[in-house]
This record gives sequence, C-alpha cells and structure tokens, in this order.
Amino acid sequence: MKYKLFRLVTCIRKLLRERGLLSGITLSICISTRNRVAFLVQTLANLLEQATTEVEIVVLDADSNDGTRQAAEALAAKNPSLSYQRRGTNQGIDRDYANAADMARGDYVWFMSDDDLPAVCAVEKVLRACRKGYSLIVVNAEDWNEDFSEKLGGPRLPLKENREFPGDRFVELFEYVGHFLSFIPGIVIRKEIWSSREKERYFGSFFAHLGVLFQAPLPGSALVIAEPLVHIRNGNVSWSGRSFEIWMARWPSLVTSLEALPESSRRKVSDPEPWKNIAKLVEYRAMGAYSLEEYRTWIAPRRPSALFRAVAIAVAVTPGALVNSLCLGYFMTFARGRKIPPFHLRSSRFYAGKLLSRSRRSESASLS
Repeated sequence: MKYKLFRLVTCIRKLLRERGLLSGITLSICISTRNRVAFLVQTLANLLEQATTEVEIVVLDADSNDGTRQAAEALAAKNPSLSYQRRGTNQGIDRDYANAADMARGDYVWFMSDDDLPAVCAVEKVLRACRKGYSLIVVNAEDWNEDFSEKLGGPRLPLKENREFPGDRFVELFEYVGHFLSFIPGIVIRKEIWSSREKERYFGSFFAHLGVLFQAPLPGSALVIAEPLVHIRNGNVSWSGRSFEIWMARWPSLVTSLEALPESSRRKVSDPEPWKNIAKLVEYRAMGAYSLEEYRTWIAPRRPSALFRAVAIAVAVTPGALVNSLCLGYFMTFARGRKIPPFHLRSSRFYAGKLLSRSRRSESASLS
C-alpha cells in the first residue's frame, strides 16, 4: 500500500509539471568540498554544461582557504542553477554531505564528489531515470588516472544492461551494489527518503550514506544503470593517508551495523575483520598506508593471537620500498591485465621511481 501511494504521488507531480502547473527542481546535485579548488572548478564546468532547468547544483564548502570561495561565488553569479554555501568549520565528510542534501530543493539528490567527472549526457540520463519515480538510482562508474588521460578498467559494476530491483528484493540489491556504494557519487536517492531516515549514528564512519540507504527497505524500486556515467579520478582521495583505518576498520564496522540485513549478506559485502588477512597487510604496507602506528591503533587493541601479532609487526617494519617492489613485480608478472593495483603501487611514497626522484631533488638542492 505504501509503495502504491508513493508511485501515485510521483505520477501526479509528473503530470502537473508536464502541464505547467507545478514548477520546481527534479534533480539536486550535491557536492561537499574542501581545499580542492582546481578539481572543483573542472567538475562544476562539466555539470553546468549539462544542467537544465530541472537541475540545481549545490556546493557546500567545509571551510576552504585555497580560493574555493572566490571561484565558486564567481560561477554562481553567472549560473542561477549553482548554489554555494560556505561553512566556517569542517564537520567531516558524512555531516557535510548531509548538510548539502538539506540545502537541496529537488525531488532527487545525487551526491557528487568534487573531483570526479560525469560522462557526456550523464545528467540527462539520470534525469530520465528520475522521471520514472524510483526510490533509488545507482549510477555506475569507471576508474581513470588523475588527469583522465588513461582509463584503468571497465565499469565497476559489470552490467550489460540496466537492472531493476523491486522493494521486496532489498537484500539482493544490497548484495549486488553494497560494495560499489562505498563510492558516494553512485547514489541518486529521493530527497524525501533521505530526509526521513536516521543519519546521526552513522556520522564519522565515512560511509553514512550506506547506513541511510540500507537501514530499512526502500518504499519502491531501485534502478541500477549499467552505463558508467561517472569517471573516477582514481588515487586522488583526500583521505588516502587514512586508508587503512577507513577500509580495515570503519567500512567493515559500518557494514556490520546494518542489522536490517542478514549477517550472511553483510559478509558478502565486507569481511567483518579484513585486517586479519596478511595479504591485505602486505598490500597496505606496499601502498604506504600500514606501519607500526596502524598496528598499534587498529590491530593490537583487538588482541589477536601471539603468532598473528608477530607476523603483523613483521609486515609493518619491513622496508616499504622492498614490499612495494615485490608487489609491483608480482602484478606485472602474474596479473598484467589489472591496471588499478599497479597504479596504486606507483602512487605510493615507497615506489622506487618516487624515491629516486626525491633523491635527485635533494642532491640538486644541496649542490645549489
């Protein structure tokens, strides 16, 4: 009954709009940003080029001091579809996105990062889906390098055509898209659903959006768009220095907390204790994200066995450059088709190319 009423209200609003009896915004694209003005300007230029009268772009600035305010205000003065608001404090990514959604006037909210780029016609295609009244629209994406000169892989969700999930297939939807939705620009949700749900207890997890979506079944159907409509600027996340904390502790903790879903489904999306995987520790050591500090903060308090502690410490103190070189050699020899792991390894502070470059700069500085 609830779903039928929800669809009826959607159809009435659509009919009134088509007859000019109701004006308003269908889609609010919400961005939270802090001190990344060059990326933000590029993303906004892309979105403004695609925006229609049914679209607004909402930017919440979390206390930037790099020229973001001047650039965003200049763009907003020329583009009525762009709304900019600056907050005097940085309240964290979860609360900032929630605050941006509170500013939105549209029927739907599309959470967008400040550095990724929507594909050509992405806004038009998302709008088309919004007009069908879905509760949730999941937007596929693909990985690129930092300057978008090289694509690093295919679509993150390996779909050949769009898929719909009725409200009663809530668990199946979670199992299919749960891990992908760690990527917040994959989410387009009806504003009234977002606004009605609990958020506070998920703030600080880095993934509050997943908690909002999957704390209870959706009132209507969800659509998963097969075409990758967002190009991800891989390796550019502002919290990369905290990646061990985020992926080994906060993400699994958030997924584990989703009690509306069966434990078996939650385990399909995230291992509740991924830090117990030695291969993962080696991977994070190679990427420069695991050291004795991470061991003491996130592993030791969990009181693993003496043998595991010894191995975890050994990985943490092994020279990062050695681990990076061995891991890179493995991928180049046995997994040549996989571009993303080598890309992350080359982005590491332990990558031999970076170490050599820093050494040469130091030599030049000392000679001058």
